[in-house]
Amino acid sequence: MRHYRLMILAVLLTLVGRAMADNLTVETVKLNTGDTKQVAIGLNNPTHQYAAFQFDLVLPEGVSIAKNDKGKFIASLSEDRKDDHTLTVSDMGNNTYRFLTFSMTNAEFYGKDGALVYITLKADDGISGGNKTATIQSQVFTEVSGTQYKWENTSFTVEIKGGGGSEEPDPQVTGDDMLIVEAISMAAGDTKQVTIGLNNPTHQYAAFQFDLVLPDGVSIAKNDKGKFVASLNEDRKDDHTLTVSDMGNNTYRFLTFSMTNAEFYGKEGALVYVTLKADDGISEGSKTATIQSQVFTEVSGTQYKWDDKTFQITIEAADVPVTLTAKNYTREYGEANPTFEYTVSGGTIISGTPTITCSATATSPVGTYDIVIAKGTVSNGTVNFVKGTLTITKAPLTISAGNYTKNEGEDNPTFKATYSGFKNNETEAVLTKKPTITTIATKTSAAGDYPVTVSGAEAQNYNISYTNGTLTVLANAVTLTAKNYTREYGEANPTFEYTVSGGTIISGTPTITCSATATSPVGTYDIVIAKGTVCNGTVNFVKGTLTITKAPLTISAGNYTKNEGEDNPTFKATYSGFKNNETEAVLTKKPTITTIATKTSAAGDYPVTVSGAEAQNYNISYTNGTLTVLANAVTLTANSYTREYGEANPTFEYTVSGGTIISGSPTITCSATAISPVGTYDIVIAKGTVSNGTVNLVKGTLTITKTPLTISAGNYTKNEGEDNPTFKATYSGFKNNETEAVLTKKPTITTTATKTSAAGDYPVTVSGAEAQNYNITYVDGLLTITVANYVYITAKSYTRTYGDANPTFGFEALGGVLDGSPIITCEATVTSPVGTYDIIIKRGSESNKDVIYTNGTLTITKAPLTIKAGTYTKKQGDDNPEFKLIYEGFKNDETEVVLTKEPTVTCEATKDSNPGEYEVVVSGAEAQNYDISYQSGWLKVEAAQSIQGVDNDGQPFDAYDILGRKIRSGANTLEELPKGVFIIRQKNKRLQKVVVR
Repeated sequence: MRHYRLMILAVLLTLVGRAMADNLTVETVKLNTGDTKQVAIGLNNPTHQYAAFQFDLVLPEGVSIAKNDKGKFIASLSEDRKDDHTLTVSDMGNNTYRFLTFSMTNAEFYGKDGALVYITLKADDGISGGNKTATIQSQVFTEVSGTQYKWENTSFTVEIKGGGGSEEPDPQVTGDDMLIVEAISMAAGDTKQVTIGLNNPTHQYAAFQFDLVLPDGVSIAKNDKGKFVASLNEDRKDDHTLTVSDMGNNTYRFLTFSMTNAEFYGKEGALVYVTLKADDGISEGSKTATIQSQVFTEVSGTQYKWDDKTFQITIEAADVPVTLTAKNYTREYGEANPTFEYTVSGGTIISGTPTITCSATATSPVGTYDIVIAKGTVSNGTVNFVKGTLTITKAPLTISAGNYTKNEGEDNPTFKATYSGFKNNETEAVLTKKPTITTIATKTSAAGDYPVTVSGAEAQNYNISYTNGTLTVLANAVTLTAKNYTREYGEANPTFEYTVSGGTIISGTPTITCSATATSPVGTYDIVIAKGTVCNGTVNFVKGTLTITKAPLTISAGNYTKNEGEDNPTFKATYSGFKNNETEAVLTKKPTITTIATKTSAAGDYPVTVSGAEAQNYNISYTNGTLTVLANAVTLTANSYTREYGEANPTFEYTVSGGTIISGSPTITCSATAISPVGTYDIVIAKGTVSNGTVNLVKGTLTITKTPLTISAGNYTKNEGEDNPTFKATYSGFKNNETEAVLTKKPTITTTATKTSAAGDYPVTVSGAEAQNYNITYVDGLLTITVANYVYITAKSYTRTYGDANPTFGFEALGGVLDGSPIITCEATVTSPVGTYDIIIKRGSESNKDVIYTNGTLTITKAPLTIKAGTYTKKQGDDNPEFKLIYEGFKNDETEVVLTKEPTVTCEATKDSNPGEYEVVVSGAEAQNYDISYQSGWLKVEAAQSIQGVDNDGQPFDAYDILGRKIRSGANTLEELPKGVFIIRQKNKRLQKVVVR
């Protein structure tokens, strides 16, 4: 349980006892000036179940609601209710505070005896003493159904001691401080509560501790999670805590202390309730328990220790008739019996162990066998024994036909069944009927696979299943010959193929391999063909040959230049055509490069010849070169320079060597510009206006180096609970109007702060950028997180018609800036009946830490339903037709069966009503989910057709009704007949159908 001073503590608990009316009750509160004290506001509600209640608390002058260090009202729930309920507080002004508390998950909580709200009041320093009246007004209680009730105001007194002094201590009472325990009687196996009382009239205790040493066979009870259960009585469990520790040796340590009111122990006493259990099977008699190590700590911290306290626990023996029933089992034939167990009913746990036997063994045949339970060592007085049943079922047995092979034209092999599952070392000899194995294949069957089928076996103790096999008929011998191939050294092997001869088309595919690889030297290699997946009967395999020939290699002598009088340069061959990343190191004889030119040769071109190389895996060809001997001349050399990327080129200059002063000026150019990337560029010198005879021109080099670029992370601000802002780098130093688009790798900006980080400053680090033309440096930044505001999220309420889909539920957010969205749910569906349903709002993706949620309400109203009587027609004299109603408006595919009361249809028309239109009225229907309206119909009565006379030639006729019964004999006119439909028969005349009005 948490306790906060100077903030609101809200605890929702169940009251003990029931009041006669629903109201709030408050007892008088005593405060010293400057004190903080808790006030209990009780709700007595035995007659209603409340989903919420609200009240305004008007405080007397000098008394205030405590706030936290940030100036906000804080509502905290006790540990046992913080997941079920919520409490909000609002400052209404004029020293008035509004409290609203409701259940988030369990509205029925308020349907118990009552609830308590605890608020913390603070008496402001320096106020005058005396009694001051606080008022609880605007008490509104809301039932789960939504119905609201309002009660009269409730006042209570806040007594404040003046002068800033402390409250006078209660008068001390003389007497001994000690623990009090009464003797306990328990039946074996019982659980009973022990009351340990503290009588402490002479001291005020903030805590007390004692060790309870239990007698043999008595233990502290544990809950279903294996933890020790220790409970305080109902009227104190909100103020105090109790912990239990198992100290070993059947000893348990209890520590209890006050969390909010140390003065409690300074009154007449305290109670601790401990639940003890008498272990089953222990002997009866009197046992002594001891309370030792009694330590009592005053509010001041002073400790006192008292003598041990003993009390008696008497265990009573029980002799209750008990019934031991052997359990029933089922096993397969041939298995060992299970371990037989039994159940106990009708009394306490038995003392001793019964014997359980069964005549069945692993070899007993299929059937049922008694499991007999007998007394054994059971010492209980009256014991009834009920035998069980062991049912032995057939064991599974699998019979397999097997797989076989033969060549085309051969007789079928002999088929032999194999068995899996026999028990007790049995064989097929126990079969009452042997299996039959057959196949459709004959001696003349073509190559292929044929099923081998097994069936027909029978056995007393086995459930038989079958696994069929296969007879493979192999084709006659076939020869597979691998093809021959040729390739150059260093190439990949070709795809190897083969030819088929000497038999039918093969079934399956052979494997073809060759040891040669791309690095294998020139030569011949076997191409080996093997069986692979070929399933033909006799197969001959003939290998092929892979011939590797030399690969072409070209050796070039190269072209060279020297001046007159100089030694020849060093000649170096170049190669084209090496395989497998090889170099000239694989040559078995290196090439020779020669020329007829010598140191004294005159200016001109001389051939450079290459020859004489040898190699195991290469066919070598040669490309000769040229040596150019230059006449002596003046040399103009362009100077070399270095600059940063983005700068202008320097003024290019040159130096002269090797001859006289030149006549004229050369030209000097370079392809590099201010936008040219980092690298080296030729500074080209050309003859220009130089008129010297022989001029050697030597180019220089312009080296462009990276220019400096600074990347800054930047500074940022956000609130607690918000996502980090988007970090954006800033740049200083770009050339040529470039931007970050020229970076080959963008910078990464990171921070240690997250969405849940507390307020404070966090470094923002930038790194990792790369660019072709820039040397990058970094400047880190800062993320400042400020304190977030509270966010109040309220689900909106809605109304819809029964059978409609739910609306899209929305919400309103007040207070701080909401980051994310809550989850909104409602149990109502299109089939939910008329009524109100909670719209539940709870945390979804919100990153805000401090969020208070308020549910909404979905009200489902009745859907409109129209019942129509319809339109009908009948002839005068006919019975009224059957009126069939038409329904418009049913939802969810419902029909009139959902009506709680059927409609009534009435019409004034009768069988003999005159022609005309008569209203057909429908009414009286009722339905839970429908608002019913009616639409009358009409019955049209038409005149009956009639024959005014009969052409009877003056001859009499007989009249029959439609059932063939004679109505009149020898009639002369219709007037002699009653109203109705008749058949007229006249001698030697046809029949006439007559309708008489």
